[in-house]
Amino acid sequence: MKRHFSTSAFSELAKGIEDAYRHYEHVHFYSREELELVARHLGFSRMQFVACRRSEHEALRNLETRAQQQDLNIYAELTK
Repeated sequence: MKRHFSTSAFSELAKGIEDAYRHYEHVHFYSREELELVARHLGFSRMQFVACRRSEHEALRNLETRAQQQDLNIYAELTK
């Protein structure tokens, strides 16, 4: 969240909410820990955090088209 909201000024918060929640229809921001907890609860047996546009699976490489988002997002590959 600190990456999305660099200050606590109302105008910054309002813009961040508009950009993240309304524009992309996000409901919740997950931390790595939360994402792993939910994934395990849903029956995923393996979870690997990867770098933007990287994957051990060729078909999944270079799919991200928003370069400006790479430092804001978590990239993970889950296996059932």
